[in-house]
Amino acid sequence: MSEEAILKLLESYSNVKDEKKKRLLDALKRTIEIKFGDTNYLLSTLSQRVSGISAGSWFEEMAEEDIIRAILDDDKELSEFIPEEGAGIPICTYYSVELPGKNGIRNLDDLPEDSPLYLTIAHAGTGKFDVCTSSQVEAKDEEKTTLILGPEDGIGEVLFTLHPGLPIKPSDLKFEDLIQNPLYNELIEKKVKELEEQGRKDEDIVLQITKEQAKALGFDMAKLLSESKAKSLEEAAIDARENSKNAITLSDIKNHGKELDD
Repeated sequence: MSEEAILKLLESYSNVKDEKKKRLLDALKRTIEIKFGDTNYLLSTLSQRVSGISAGSWFEEMAEEDIIRAILDDDKELSEFIPEEGAGIPICTYYSVELPGKNGIRNLDDLPEDSPLYLTIAHAGTGKFDVCTSSQVEAKDEEKTTLILGPEDGIGEVLFTLHPGLPIKPSDLKFEDLIQNPLYNELIEKKVKELEEQGRKDEDIVLQITKEQAKALGFDMAKLLSESKAKSLEEAAIDARENSKNAITLSDIKNHGKELDD
């Protein structure tokens, strides 16, 4: 779906009467202003939820325009809610809408012991990241979808994300935390140098880790991956599983960083 097509679709809802729908519509239009690689943040967010699963939750047999219609049409009611403690971000607004989908977030303890796990880190060192798995386990059916709105500097309120199911506790681990971890920084710095020498400095860094490592870093959930996404991560991953012999917790990483600052 092109940017022009999605803008035209959004304009067709300009006469929407419901105040929540108006607020959502304005947020969607602003989200298009955020450039994201060769596209924009809205289209990137929507494309992650269609055509099967890339990482996390998805809608079956729906294209990007179908999702837009499903959350803006008059027959769909938006309900504002407050997530469970720890699962929400105070600056965000949460809406729920009757839109079924697949919840591809699974507890680590529910995965087979030999499940491949990947920690995907933004090479640019911005934002937070998640643990993903290519383990072939069933996703859960959800009847409702969550929409999360929040402020974007210089733009205003935008759509942060949407997904089937309720929100879960977001990741607390940043690239700058992990790079200070003596168990991982040598691996990461070596990979960064390789990518820069190859002119691929914008590519993500991926670590293959164990379940014990994931838990030590503060994770208890993993996102299910599609076969194509799993293959690409497997090819790009640095094998960090041997470092589990001396697992370091998220708290240890942050304390180590403070020591370096001092």
